[in-house]
Amino acid sequence: MQRIGVFVCHCGSNIAATVDVKKVVDIAKLEPGVVHAEDYQYMCSEAGQAKIDAAIKEKGLTGMVVCSCSPRMHETTFRKAAERAGLNPYMVEIANIREHCSWIHKDMEEATKKAVILMRAAVAKSKPEHTAAAGRKPCNKTCTGYRWRYRRYPDSSGYCRCRL
Repeated sequence: MQRIGVFVCHCGSNIAATVDVKKVVDIAKLEPGVVHAEDYQYMCSEAGQAKIDAAIKEKGLTGMVVCSCSPRMHETTFRKAAERAGLNPYMVEIANIREHCSWIHKDMEEATKKAVILMRAAVAKSKPEHTAAAGRKPCNKTCTGYRWRYRRYPDSSGYCRCRL
């Protein structure tokens, strides 16, 4: 069974001014598979990463969801924090509640509802049937010609680009 941790960031007042962060955490605790949920002022800070590290080690987390800002800004930060704590970095999901909720909604209730939806979607994504890992697989180039198409690997682990 999955043991997922949910970490919700206030991002100073960027998120907390529009999204009820405490309510998102309370609802996250009720999700199946979630064994830990907490909020912090700045999850990307050293203190926030220390909270993530401690929770992974204490609760034996197998997956992690961070509800914060854009993955473009801090996805590598959270993946590295998870890896340092002994968690597969590909078991980290980011729910972008700053750009998708806080910055576009003026109504706190509406923004909070959307943040909960994004958190639930990220929790569902963090329960994969197969664990992801970094690496490449060779492509069977059985196709000939000048046009390209994508073929599935026989073990259904992804696609490769082949010539027709």
